[in-house]
Amino acid sequence: AVLLEDTMIGYICFHEDNGNYDLGYCFHSAYHGKGYAYESCSAMMDDIARTHAVKAFTAGTALKNIPSCNLLNKLGFVLKKTETLAFHKDENGNDITFEGGIYHKEIPMFRELIRKQKQLSQDECIEVLKTETRGVLSVLGDGDYPYGTPMNHFYNDSDGNIYFHCGNLGHRLDALRKHDKVSFCTYDQGYRNEGEWAWNVRSVIVFGRIELIDDLSVIADITAKLSLKFTQDTEYIQKEIEEHAHRTLLLKLTPEHICGKLVNES
Repeated sequence: AVLLEDTMIGYICFHEDNGNYDLGYCFHSAYHGKGYAYESCSAMMDDIARTHAVKAFTAGTALKNIPSCNLLNKLGFVLKKTETLAFHKDENGNDITFEGGIYHKEIPMFRELIRKQKQLSQDECIEVLKTETRGVLSVLGDGDYPYGTPMNHFYNDSDGNIYFHCGNLGHRLDALRKHDKVSFCTYDQGYRNEGEWAWNVRSVIVFGRIELIDDLSVIADITAKLSLKFTQDTEYIQKEIEEHAHRTLLLKLTPEHICGKLVNES
């Protein structure tokens, strides 16, 4: 129910189906055109999107109901299709039909940056991922507490994935076997403009899913490429791989969302 002080002026309802939430609403005509429907629907949708795994909102209304169509447009819905509907019959038993509109509002899985003027392009994000040698990989750990650890990484141009090497036991692996969603954050060395004390730093965060790789040939190949970020001593690299590869795993992070920004530390 939507209350104005102690007076019920309308109601809002939702029907959920596999992550899609169908919005329904009705407001007393005495309160039309005053913004109450928009404010209350917007607040309810924001709350549900924040607390539930919402893929999209849907809604339907008669196309001749102009105020309702305008409300849905203002809420960010898009008209997807129209169809002829009938909910009632006349005195002769014939359907009373009307043209209805089916509206849809997609909910992005990942949030957009608020300060868009600071946002890095995807190419700049990839450059940071390729150039930098380490970052923090965060998983959903014991008791659902975030568990973040510094790790060396390798961005693979050939498949667009990010690789990490690790041991075959521990908190991180236990967490990943339960829940494969992770985030990875890294940042560059930054720069300072002449005469300024504050550093300008490019940071990148990657959201995605981890796959455990135990194929020795893949482990050897990726580990060698990762090691070349630190040393060109190929003889040393090969020796280390031969001695230790059988006791390690690779973590393959497949990005679902990459975002970066330039931050001034002043």
